[in-house]
Amino acid sequence: MITRLVQLDHPGFGRRVALADGDDLHLLGAYRSIHAFALAALEIGVPLRDLLSTDLTGVALDYNAVHALASEWTFAPAFDNPEEPSHCIVSGCGRTYGAPPGADAPGPSWFYKGTGACLRAHGQALEIPWFAAGGGEEAELVGVYVIDKNGVPRRIGFAQGNEFADPALAKRDPGAFAHAKLRTCSLGPELILDAEMQDVPGRIVIQRGDSILFSKDFRAGESHMHYPIAQVEQNLFRYAQHRRPGDSHVHYMGAAVPPFEDGSALAHGDVVAIGFEGFGKPLRNTITRQPQTPLAPVMPL
Repeated sequence: MITRLVQLDHPGFGRRVALADGDDLHLLGAYRSIHAFALAALEIGVPLRDLLSTDLTGVALDYNAVHALASEWTFAPAFDNPEEPSHCIVSGCGRTYGAPPGADAPGPSWFYKGTGACLRAHGQALEIPWFAAGGGEEAELVGVYVIDKNGVPRRIGFAQGNEFADPALAKRDPGAFAHAKLRTCSLGPELILDAEMQDVPGRIVIQRGDSILFSKDFRAGESHMHYPIAQVEQNLFRYAQHRRPGDSHVHYMGAAVPPFEDGSALAHGDVVAIGFEGFGKPLRNTITRQPQTPLAPVMPL
């Protein structure tokens, strides 16, 4: 049985976790984040889905209303660590789709995007910094992990995401690739505990005003990647600093479609919708360009 989770926020009730089932979101009661549920399951020694199934409150919300932003309830990112965002590491693959790797390649390259503070939810804005060359959507499947008390990575599940970056900067200056990846990114609305990852149909739609700027159907998943997911995970978690007990990881598995491949660049006010079959309702984010803000100089202590 596939288990679908969402994280929600309310101005009065705060954070909640819910099970998604059709058009209903069934609120859970014991913990306020999926991260907390995962740690509790590890501590108790039971599968996460078993812990979730015993925690229903009997309260159900209208999934369609929340997704349409027509409710006081809003989505939080499909996974985060709200208590300690700095202990959630966000990263992504640099080479899992596209040109085949060389025979001597050490495995899929990866990059750092930031801490959990860079994660955004369905309905929230993805920001282009004022100093950026531009912004580009990157529709990807995303693995979510927590590190157990013995330092062993434990996969919680997968979600759909928009890795979002600054490909114009990376193209203009390959040495700035790491800088181009330090951007906000989105995840959700759902986290799937038992997702099908072999062959996943996806669709990107970019809207500018009343017009469709770009749309494309594509396929993603393990059968379309040059590296199996197990190798991607081994390559990420071979580093001891990525296996600190209690930490969590959000890892974007690589984009099957290059950003703005038709030559278009995202602009302030554009809306990007990303959907993968079997991963719930589409993930939709508005693009905002931040105004120029003078930076205070570094001061001696």
